Amino acid sequence: MTKEHGKEKIIELFNKPNWAPNELLKLALKITGEDEELSFEQLLLASSQATGVRYSDVLSKKRFRYIVLSRVLCFFYLRDRGYTLAYIGSKFSKGHDTVLHHLNKLENDLEIKDEETVRAFNKFYSIINA
Repeated sequence: MTKEHGKEKIIELFNKPNWAPNELLKLALKITGEDEELSFEQLLLASSQATGVRYSDVLSKKRFRYIVLSRVLCFFYLRDRGYTLAYIGSKFSKGHDTVLHHLNKLENDLEIKDEETVRAFNKFYSIINA
């Protein structure tokens, strides 16, 4: 199975209602063979799993809180790795100012210990550090 075919298969399985997220993420890591940095697809899978949002919704234009949270977890991870706001925004079809706004909001939500945000943040980092 090629990497591209494997990624397509994972995305197809992930968008079905009865997906097994842990197994799919492990398969994604195995197919891509990337150890150091997560690929963009792996990052989206991890944030989807952490928040229970469909993979396809993370990249969509939808603005429901739980979908935005999934997206913002990706923003935070990429920013933490040194990517610019403009680059992060381009990956999600957003402006750098939107990325900055959401990063500031995430930091504020974590500071005030917003239950949903803290839970998703911790789950996200436990998945990517596993």
